[in-house]
Amino acid sequence: MLSRATLRSSTSAVSCLRCTQRRSYAAASSASVNYEASEAAGTKLISKNIPGPTSTLALVAKAGTRYQWLPGLSEGLANFAFKNTQKRFAVRIVRETELLGSQFFANRTREAVVFGAKFMREDLPYFVELFAEIASETKYQQYMIDEVINPTIDASAHKFFASPAQIALETAHSVAFHRGLGNSTYPIPHLVAEEVEAYAAAAYTKSNIALVSAGVDPSELSKWTGEFFKSLPSSAPSSLPSLDAVKSKYYGGETRVAHTGGNAIVIAFPGTSLSRGSAYKPEIDALATLLGGQPSIKWSAGTSVLSKVVAANPGVSISTNSTQYTDTGLLNITISGPAKVVAKAAKEAAAAIKSASEGSPAAEDVKKALAQAKFKAFDAETADIPAIDLIGLSAITGTVQTSEESLKAIAGLKESALKSAAKGLFSGKATVVAVGDLSELPYAEELGLNV
Repeated sequence: MLSRATLRSSTSAVSCLRCTQRRSYAAASSASVNYEASEAAGTKLISKNIPGPTSTLALVAKAGTRYQWLPGLSEGLANFAFKNTQKRFAVRIVRETELLGSQFFANRTREAVVFGAKFMREDLPYFVELFAEIASETKYQQYMIDEVINPTIDASAHKFFASPAQIALETAHSVAFHRGLGNSTYPIPHLVAEEVEAYAAAAYTKSNIALVSAGVDPSELSKWTGEFFKSLPSSAPSSLPSLDAVKSKYYGGETRVAHTGGNAIVIAFPGTSLSRGSAYKPEIDALATLLGGQPSIKWSAGTSVLSKVVAANPGVSISTNSTQYTDTGLLNITISGPAKVVAKAAKEAAAAIKSASEGSPAAEDVKKALAQAKFKAFDAETADIPAIDLIGLSAITGTVQTSEESLKAIAGLKESALKSAAKGLFSGKATVVAVGDLSELPYAEELGLNV
């Protein structure tokens, strides 16, 4: 049997341990999550020196579909990453990266072309050299397009056209923004190598790229970038079209597309720019969380406004996203499922949005939405690389804020700002796209939305 003195000693130890843990958590939460911005050989560098044996490095070029002067150029440029260069064949690149135990990736978004790799920390010099080689010495060969890239694009195109939800969201961007951000991102086959090469010459310049890294010593990255990127052109040839885009403008409107493979409706409104941009509106992110549609906890039906609509309409799927770009964004709600159920759910969703705009959401729902929005913002900032393309683009365009500024904005949100944002969106022009059985899917007017 334990003595009272022993019990008192144990209790004191536990109390001290709890105090120590609380102090540790506080210290961790106050630690800076900022990237270190620098420049080497005229190339912008964004570094986050996370302790550990592995590193991530990515090259971000401001060359997404928003900037392309012909359809498919951005897709072609992303697909040529890690292909034949003046010094190495694609097979050699694959074998070398495999021997180093690393992985590489490449993709494109509406605003960026990104290629990168995850590797052991000591292999940084190899990958900086390889990235410089890809940017300045890739061979844009037609046979590579015909035999390797076009089949990949064809497969992606078939997958895209089989998805009413993807078609609806793609069309919503076109209706909302027209050109620029409205340019189609779905794959275009039958590219011409010379056109992709010209686009690469405009995209891969020192003024148009940034190297984003995590788990890399900034001084080491600066050293090797200065050595391998010094020969990269500072700007594009004057004979090529400029990649500078005009400021995005929101238009809104309605489009209907017949489709036999399923049904989807997208309801969208003007959104917010990326969280580190000067046009960031944290209340839009919070509103997306309030509307929701998908549970944040596994096996739960969810408690967000639109989760209740899902529960009342079996077979329907609803998701709300705040899609962010450098100077604007799109708050979009995607509803998919059987035509009759989608039609009913769309009307209930529109009514829920109107209810939110009139300031009638339950106080508890608003409180949970603000808490989730804050968590998502902090979680994104403290990830190894939260969003490679957005971090790189913010450095290239000069719109970057410190993480403390962007997190402070969302941490200071009030209920009144959320309700005011909802009211402003609902009273303005919406973007409504219906894809599927048009005899069943409602028009914007039937949903009570202005277009």
